[in-house]
Amino acid sequence: MLNSSAIFALSAERLNTTDNPELQRRLALYQVFLRLYEQNRGLLEEILSLENGSSKALASVTLPYIQGLVLRQQIYLVTNILGNGSQSLTQSQNLWIIGRDSQRVNLPISDKRLSRRHAAIRYVNGYFYLVDLGSRNGSYINGEPVRRCMRLKDGDRIRLGSLSFAFFICNFMQSPPQLSADIPSPHDAVTAAQRQGNEEEEITTNLLPPPSDESNWDARWPDEDTSIFLQRQQDELL
Repeated sequence: MLNSSAIFALSAERLNTTDNPELQRRLALYQVFLRLYEQNRGLLEEILSLENGSSKALASVTLPYIQGLVLRQQIYLVTNILGNGSQSLTQSQNLWIIGRDSQRVNLPISDKRLSRRHAAIRYVNGYFYLVDLGSRNGSYINGEPVRRCMRLKDGDRIRLGSLSFAFFICNFMQSPPQLSADIPSPHDAVTAAQRQGNEEEEITTNLLPPPSDESNWDARWPDEDTSIFLQRQQDELL
């Protein structure tokens, strides 16, 4: 079995002899990781613990988005960047302005890195555009600065100040074919769950002994009352 030094030497040899740039990059990264692991063996455990806990942390994270929706010649923006869940927004000019000034924009965001009127999303002639309104900190699409106006594509990543969100476009509406009705409706599912709960309760009830009246207490606790029973339990614990 090779130790870490032998693995490092082997990767260094491959790194010096290979002509594949991608393989060279991966081997170099592997060497860096190997050196870090040799100096701090607890590092890998910390990385793995973060990796294992990331799925639980992501479950509580809300991913901001804006979706441009074209439906029967009506234009909508569906977004969750305003808080209070997703909202569907219409605007007679098909112009949605993002910024800090709630009196001059229709998508107000409390972000000190946003300008008062930072940028706008506009729908013109079948396309959505991002327009920078001379913001101080700039507007970016997929890391590229928007000089004045740039057409948006499905899946673009937009950053305005400290606000980052994904932009999606939906131009088409489809009606999937009807399928067999062998999937229970929500009402049927609830009824089935209630029926199962009632059956389990009935089974549990049948397994329990029949209730006894007060006349049977003496038979259940012969020759001792409650005080004697408690005293006996205390004596057993001592």
